[in-house]
Amino acid sequence: MDDGVLAIRGERKTERESNDENHRLRECSYGAFERRFRLPATADENKITAKSDHGVLTITIGKKRLPKVEKVKIE
Repeated sequence: MDDGVLAIRGERKTERESNDENHRLRECSYGAFERRFRLPATADENKITAKSDHGVLTITIGKKRLPKVEKVKIE
């Protein structure tokens, strides 16, 4: 978190191999990535959690409690 912007960085690595009678194929790919998201003013930077489960990243962002605005009737 920096100045209301949430940055997510990671790296992908995959390897694939296949064999048959006449051919052998082996592919490797990798690369870094980064995503940035501007969060609304109601997001609480101190209540952000992240977890990874079977390759799926889940990010939970808490909300700030804002004071209630009182309605004023103008005649």
